[in-house]
Amino acid sequence: MLKQRVISSLILAPLFIALILLLPNEWFKLLVSLMVLPAAFEWARLSGVHGNGLSWLYALGLIALAYLGYEYAADLQIQHWLYWLSAVWWGLVLVWIVLSQRRAVLGNFSLWVKLFSGVLTILPAWFALIALQAVDGFGPQLALYVFLLVWAADIGAYTFGNLWGRIKLAPLLSPGKTVEGLAGGMLAVLLLALAAAAYFGLPMRGFWLFVLISLFAAAVSVLGDLYESALKRQAGVKDSGGLLPGHGGVLDRIDSLIAAAPIFLLGYSQISH
Repeated sequence: MLKQRVISSLILAPLFIALILLLPNEWFKLLVSLMVLPAAFEWARLSGVHGNGLSWLYALGLIALAYLGYEYAADLQIQHWLYWLSAVWWGLVLVWIVLSQRRAVLGNFSLWVKLFSGVLTILPAWFALIALQAVDGFGPQLALYVFLLVWAADIGAYTFGNLWGRIKLAPLLSPGKTVEGLAGGMLAVLLLALAAAAYFGLPMRGFWLFVLISLFAAAVSVLGDLYESALKRQAGVKDSGGLLPGHGGVLDRIDSLIAAAPIFLLGYSQISH
């Protein structure tokens, strides 16, 4: 399993980085759509939708809604409100996680709540990634940075958790995650954010605001991971799918990213204006 994971990462990561940096925004939009389409399909399956046909219908409908919204986003400020809606959603997820751990009761969401939460999770991320890549000057680098931020948080958490992990973070949802791992992930993100803020040449106020936004987005990325873990536990499966050898499903790989992207863009917009 580990060997497959390393091999697929070595092949996919450089290719994906090159595509983020080199593709024009219209083609990058297609790339993001192709990335979230199977993730939306897996979300539908985890939510309890029976049959591949209905699951693909949900996924295609979500992408169609994204493209339709994109045509009117500039006039109706759809993106701006979507990012705030995403922030409210992840705040509610945090409250639910804290309460469920204290009461030692996970509970189970209805099919429609799960499907709607997929819209609240995936749609803002679709807009955010495309908007980041279109930012004047450092757009592609900013889009890549969000990926690196999530990867750094994941690697830091995995390393610190294996070496020093003792205190469980959310045992009902993900027994392998620890408080020490979370601290390691945040430390890795801090170092990355300091280097990135210097690379982007931000002024002092923007420099430290960028770092704080990065840390906050990384914290929200953990909520994305935990919420997907809840969906998998309620569905009784280990992985969201089997499309990526050694990694599970696409949703398993981007659950943290789709949580972090709109939050990061919402914060970054405060720096750029």
